[in-house]
Amino acid sequence: MPVVSKRSLEGVFIPSVYPKIKYLPINPPKQCKKEKIMSKEYTNDLLSQRVLVEEKMDGRSSMYISDKGEFRIFAEDLKYVHSLNYKVPARYAVFDIFDCNRHMFLCREHKEDVFNSLKKGTVRIYDQNPYNFFLASMITKGWFKLEEIPNLIGMSRYAYDPKKHDSIRMEGVVVKPDRELLMPEFKYLVGKCVRTDFSEKIIENYLTKNLELNEINPRVGYE
Repeated sequence: MPVVSKRSLEGVFIPSVYPKIKYLPINPPKQCKKEKIMSKEYTNDLLSQRVLVEEKMDGRSSMYISDKGEFRIFAEDLKYVHSLNYKVPARYAVFDIFDCNRHMFLCREHKEDVFNSLKKGTVRIYDQNPYNFFLASMITKGWFKLEEIPNLIGMSRYAYDPKKHDSIRMEGVVVKPDRELLMPEFKYLVGKCVRTDFSEKIIENYLTKNLELNEINPRVGYE
């Protein structure tokens, strides 16, 4: 396990941007640099404990600070189509929340609590309507072997084929310990697995193409 220094408990590791997540060492994208792949040691550390598996969505990472400064809320901005089309209930999919007072990324249950407080208005983000946010999907929790992780990339709740109007498989999954995490732990013990056909078809940045909007409809998920 990574060594957590005393300084990390004094606020040094409050993130200003979302930490880069490494690929799990199974079916990483071709041409992926070695430093972007989680080491065998940390992969073993991660999968030796109960993990949380969440859907990885294809958007632009954004960060918001609550008005009292106690939380940093990380969300995927899904306004524009990148490589997958989405039908979503709101623009921003919240995937992680950092507690600035305790210097920890919240576990799923506490993340849901803060998200519900955001929706109720007891936690506020300046200049943002709480209905602009929804919580990224949890896939499962449990103990898994590395070779089992790709099998968890199932049908997405929100991604779809615009030509067939059918749901499609999600981009991939993010795997993390099913507990709260200090910043140094998060940097080493959170990994992602992206389906091979998705990573191979990405040949250009979405900003170089004609911008296309995802479908944002509050009724999605309730129909």
